[in-house]
Order: sequence, then structure tokens, then C-alpha cells
Amino acid sequence: MNNDVVTIFGGSGFIGRHLVRSLASKGALIRIAVRNPNKAKFLQPLGDVGQITFVKSNIIDRESVSQIVKDSDHVINLVGTFSNKGKENFDSIHVQSPRNISLACKTYGIKSLIHVSSIGVDQKSPSQYFKSKAYGEEEVIKNFPEAIIHRPSLIFGPQDKFFNLFASIAQYSPFMPIFGETFFSYGKTLYQPVYVQDVGNGIINSLKENRFRGKIFEIGGPSIYTFQEIIELVLKYSGKKRFLIPFPFAYAKILATFTEFLPINLITRDQVKQLKLDNIIGSKSLTLRDLGVTPTPLESIVPSYLDKFKRDKRERRV
Repeated sequence: MNNDVVTIFGGSGFIGRHLVRSLASKGALIRIAVRNPNKAKFLQPLGDVGQITFVKSNIIDRESVSQIVKDSDHVINLVGTFSNKGKENFDSIHVQSPRNISLACKTYGIKSLIHVSSIGVDQKSPSQYFKSKAYGEEEVIKNFPEAIIHRPSLIFGPQDKFFNLFASIAQYSPFMPIFGETFFSYGKTLYQPVYVQDVGNGIINSLKENRFRGKIFEIGGPSIYTFQEIIELVLKYSGKKRFLIPFPFAYAKILATFTEFLPINLITRDQVKQLKLDNIIGSKSLTLRDLGVTPTPLESIVPSYLDKFKRDKRERRV
């Protein structure tokens, strides 16, 4: 990786900040393509002087993407959205932008392209998120067959928006919702949470060897949990005792109808559909272990950053 130019679309996000640190330590020259470069400057201290640069990118515009890609050795696409509103919707972010990036990589003969998607992608999925991700993968494979695709499950780490979100809800709510269709199915959806640094290490390792070209990897942690088990861990590690209340998907859909149009989305109708679908590695899939990464247990990382919710409680008592 030493002196190779690595262009990362969406490099200022959750995965990106961990990936940039690791790439910088390996001597890569990193270009971070983002909508607003000034908001990504916090990443600059992760590398030596001049090692990390920033470029304004409009991933929906093919010419803009082409100009950014052309001087790269490797390209990594981390861009994704849970919002289906306005110009930056599922189609533009999950389908059009992978098309633009993969076509540019083909045009300029880029050494490798890594496209980060999601476990659960399916063109027939009831979720528009998973459906659009599947069509995006199709574009990437069609235009750049050597592309490496990573499909992570639920990702955890200090800045995650899942464990932190539910720990925040537990700060103020006397109960925690456990979603389900019937009494016997509440909280039974399966997840295989994976540590964000493991996701980054898997991406880097897949760049190193030609044998990974054209392969699809499903990226998950060492253990599978039900949704209810995850909520119970959130409460345990944040020091909270709350009632677990069955919350039917039908009610969640009604709630989402109102909340998804707020400036800060609590939940969308499409996310309600996602909550019904298991998010675990397939039995025949290539995984982190095939990339030389041993998955990190959730229990060894999550307590360290949910502990701040315990501290908040202690500080209020002082």
C-alpha cells in the first residue's frame, strides 16, 4: 500500500474514519471524496503532512466522479443512506453512484475497486434499502467484474448509531420497544454485529491480494444475537433497568409515518421492514476469516463506550 493512491468516497463517515487511520499507518496516499471537504478535515491529523487530501465530490454526477477517480490506484465506495428523501435517495446513492464509480474505474483501469454494501441485499426484498443496494451491486459487477464487494451486518463501535441510539433512548424512556409481528416473534430478528475496525481491516486486506478480486464477502462478528438480546446488552452496559415492551410492526409503521419526515429520523417505514429481516452471514459465504481477520466479540468493545451513560448518571448525583 506504500505510496498507492487510495480514493475513498464517503471517507468521513463511521467506517471511513477507522479505515483512513489504518491506511495512513500503511503509507497510502489517501484522497477523501466528500460533499463538503471542510467537514472532513478532522481526519487530517491521522496521517503525515500531505498524506491525506480532500476533494469535493458529487457522486451523482458522472463527470465529477470520473475526474476524481482517474488518478487513483484503488477506489473504495463507502457511501450509503437510510433516507429516501430528496435528491440523495436510495436510487441516486445506492444505484446511480455505484454505476458512476464503477464506470470510471473501468475507464481508467483502476487496480481495485471495493464496494461496501450490506448483508440482506435482494432485488426482491420488501425493503427499498436492501433492494436498491442489490441493484447497486449489479451495476458494480456489470461495469467492473473484478470489484470486491463487502456486505457488513450491523456495525458497532464508539460512534455507531445503533447501540448509542438505544442507550440514549434508555436514558429517558421507562421502557424499551421490542419489535415483532406476533407474541412469539417479538425481538426474534437475528443480527451478527461486527466491529467497525474489523470491517476496515477486512477492506485493507482485500486490497492486498489478487485472489480476492471479483469476490463477495459477508462481514459479521463471531456471535449471533436476537434483537431482544441486543437491547438487553445495551441496558446492561449502560447501567439501566427498563421494561421490555412488545411493539408490533404495525404500530412501528404508524409511528414511522410521522417521524420519518422530521429533521432527525428516529425510524422510517423502510427501516420497519428491515427490522423484520434477519441480518446474518450465509452458511456458504466468504467471511472476515477468509480475509485473515479474526472477528472481535461485541462484549469486549461495546461496554467501553456505553459506560459514558453510566457516568452521566453518576455526575447527576454529585
